[in-house]
Amino acid sequence: MVKARITSDGRRDELRRANAGQQRRDEPGETGTQFPMWVIYDHPKDFPDYFIARLWLVDDQAPQMTNSIIACKSLEELRDRMHAMRLVSLLRHPNDDPKIIETWV
Repeated sequence: MVKARITSDGRRDELRRANAGQQRRDEPGETGTQFPMWVIYDHPKDFPDYFIARLWLVDDQAPQMTNSIIACKSLEELRDRMHAMRLVSLLRHPNDDPKIIETWV
C-alpha cells in the first residue's frame, strides 16, 4: 500500500508500510532515550524503483525500524531532503547490508 503526503515545503512524499512481519515502532517509547537515524537504501526489494530513507530509533536495547519512509527517484533528491532536516551523513560500515548507501543523524 502506498500513501502520499505533502510536506511543509510543498513536496510530495510517498510512504509505504514496510513488511508487517518485522518488529518496529512508529513513535519513540515513553521510557529511555532514543536516537533517530535515517538509513538510505539503494532500491531495496520492497521499493525497487526508489532510493529509500528509513527512520530507525536507537536506544540502549537495539535499533528499531519505524514505519517512517521517504522515497525518491534520485539519490541527490533524497540527500537534499536529509540536508533540509539539518542532518549529517555517516559513511557506511563495511559490514552493512550491501543495499545501504549511508546513514544520516
